[in-house]
Amino acid sequence: MIKRPMFALLTAVLLGILLNDLGIAAAVAVECGWALLVILFFFLSERFKVKFLKIFTPEWYVNLMILLGLLPLVFALSFALTGYREGVGASQREAYSVLYEKGETHVIAEGEVVKVQKDKGYLVLKLDRCIIKGYNEFKEREAGGCFIYIPEDKNEDPKCGNRVVVYGRYYFIEEPQNPGEYDLLPKCLKENVHARIFAKKVRITDDRSGIGGYIRQFLCYIAMKFEEGIMKVFNEEDGGLLIAMITGNRNFEDEETVTLYRRTGIGHILAISGLHVSLLCMGLWTLLRRYFCGKYTAAVATLVFLGFFLCFTGGSVSAVRAGIMCVVLITGKLVRKHYDLLSSLAAAACAILLIWPGELKDPAFILSFTAIAAVHFSGKFDDKVLFGFFVTTFTMPVTACIFYEIPIYSFISNLIVIPLTGILLGLGILSGLFGITVPAVGKIFGGGAFMILRVFEGISEFTSNLPFSCVLTGRPGVLTVVSIYACIFAVYRWMVKQMEYKKDKRLAARLKRAVYEKPPRAEGIVIAVVVLVLVLCFNPKENSLTFLSVGQGDCSVFRSEDGDSVAFDCGSTSETGVGEKVLGKYMKSEGIMLLDLATVSHTDEDHISGIMEILENMKAYRNEFDYRMRYDGNVGIKCLVLPEVREKGEAYERLEELAARKNVKLVYVRAGEELSLKNEECRLLCLAPVVARSSENETSLVFLLDTPEFIAYMMGDAGKEEEKVVMRMLDQFGVRSAGSKRVILKVGHHGSYSATSPDFLDLICPDLAVISCGRGNPYGHPHRSVQELLKERGIEVHRTDRAGAKVVAEE
Repeated sequence: MIKRPMFALLTAVLLGILLNDLGIAAAVAVECGWALLVILFFFLSERFKVKFLKIFTPEWYVNLMILLGLLPLVFALSFALTGYREGVGASQREAYSVLYEKGETHVIAEGEVVKVQKDKGYLVLKLDRCIIKGYNEFKEREAGGCFIYIPEDKNEDPKCGNRVVVYGRYYFIEEPQNPGEYDLLPKCLKENVHARIFAKKVRITDDRSGIGGYIRQFLCYIAMKFEEGIMKVFNEEDGGLLIAMITGNRNFEDEETVTLYRRTGIGHILAISGLHVSLLCMGLWTLLRRYFCGKYTAAVATLVFLGFFLCFTGGSVSAVRAGIMCVVLITGKLVRKHYDLLSSLAAAACAILLIWPGELKDPAFILSFTAIAAVHFSGKFDDKVLFGFFVTTFTMPVTACIFYEIPIYSFISNLIVIPLTGILLGLGILSGLFGITVPAVGKIFGGGAFMILRVFEGISEFTSNLPFSCVLTGRPGVLTVVSIYACIFAVYRWMVKQMEYKKDKRLAARLKRAVYEKPPRAEGIVIAVVVLVLVLCFNPKENSLTFLSVGQGDCSVFRSEDGDSVAFDCGSTSETGVGEKVLGKYMKSEGIMLLDLATVSHTDEDHISGIMEILENMKAYRNEFDYRMRYDGNVGIKCLVLPEVREKGEAYERLEELAARKNVKLVYVRAGEELSLKNEECRLLCLAPVVARSSENETSLVFLLDTPEFIAYMMGDAGKEEEKVVMRMLDQFGVRSAGSKRVILKVGHHGSYSATSPDFLDLICPDLAVISCGRGNPYGHPHRSVQELLKERGIEVHRTDRAGAKVVAEE
């Protein structure tokens, strides 16, 4: 028999998904090439049949030919399904983008309710097969699914299967707008959901549910009642965690606890993961098989429960993966076949990717399958500590690619947490069930669950307080990840051989005979470690300037090849949490724990809200080593640069107070001063204002960033009068021509008509103009006259509201 043929089928599925972007020509080329290889193999096998039969058994040969015939069919199926899914998703998403292009901010949506959940203050509906139209645009378009948020005070009670019409403001679920942001598109394509609509009016047009609707109503009713039972037994924080673990509804989670769990490596217990499914299904199978019924009845009951549980919880990718693997395991027990973990894993991956090809780009999919592969390889270690350490190490590169940081002591936490998770699930389920009918009995079971949650919390707090409990890595490159895994496998092979050698030596000692095999050598480990060190140490960097998309606001970050990191403003009036969600995520993805400089052009909210958020969340800064040792997931600032003013406003004083409290260095600048950078080839000059009475738009700091590759004018909210000051300062500094360098202009005041004069443009001659503004902002930014002015001069324009972030680097 061919060993693990599922891996060959999985390869064909992956090729079909990956080559889909290249079009039908690539698929035809692969199919033709494969056909030629099969024909050549068949010809050679017939021509040299005697020699082939010496190598392959007849059964092996037949199985190989069947597999060779299946692979192109699986590839074609994967290619076609991927194209179909992407085509349907693209056409449905286009419905929303068309409305946006026409200026529609509100829509009228009609669809069938397929799911009902409660969120904090909202009733959340999932609609399927939606038809939408704009409030002013009356053409109807098919738009797939969407989430509807209805305020609880509206007293609406739609049920699964009902058809509803909703009017409200919509928010399109887009691709990531900034480096480091989490990509929701794979999940969006899987659930066929493309927008969120906050309802202002809701009307039920058809309350006929049908069989499917009644089944979904039953599941939703059970979930909501169970959540009510949990909340009667536990406080809001613990109840929200248990609801997330049991029902998959994460709307009630406490953000601080979730952050603590994730940072210490036990956040996986809060999702409906493979661990939950395995514990429940295999626990039920063992219980039924041992005490109540035969293996066939137990198998049917377990599979029915599995299907019910996956529908009940929403079917996360890890849960579906574990469900498929449980089916394979139970089937193997019924037919008395050996269970192979890797083959089962490959079968689950094939099934999931054929149904939802977009999952290949989902971090949850990658991390889930990597963790199971780690469990397989770690199975050779008898020691539990060594087992946990290797699983953690094996998943570290993937964890770094997804979260940009690694919980170093997670293997210690999981040694205690994983065995207790099954008990916690059982107690949580009993607490919820009795909480509905007999809350007093529910509280008895809830006491045990409460104690386990306190243990989890205590373990998390203990490990998070250890030195270097969380290490910021940034997003590693492909070569780095490959090198790390080469090193891991080299160490793994050496350890396994060392264990086998020691076992043989002990056995030989008992049998009183010699051991002739030499102990394994570590040359492979040395080579792998040397390659890894070379890759990590000689990873070339470049000067880059990134304009982040923060809505109606401003944020840019410069990175030099010598490690300088400078932020120019960070704030927004249209988006909340841009300090953590945008600038913080970008910094983590780039491996920046501490900004060398954070400049504030002026103290309007749309330029400082993110800076204030980072200052409030960061630990007190003593020195860089101390900050890295006590890193808790919050990035920070070394030095805050403020404009030198005569009169300090409230926001200005608040920034000074925060900086002083966190021991952040304060620097005050005015026109004519230069800020020092590590890279001596780069200059950061302040061009305006000369004298500032207060920190306002008219006296906004203007910087000139001069690098060997490009020159950038960071204008803040400077207007036309301040541009005249800038032109005079350019003469004073001797900056007259950029030569062969690319010139970038961060357009002043978000493209307002009060900035960007023709004389200023003619003097600096920019190649690229970046306008940072929010979609549908009430100020009319960017102004039409500014856009026309830039277009007349042939200047490339990038708008963050339409195209997201812009990265300018060495070309």
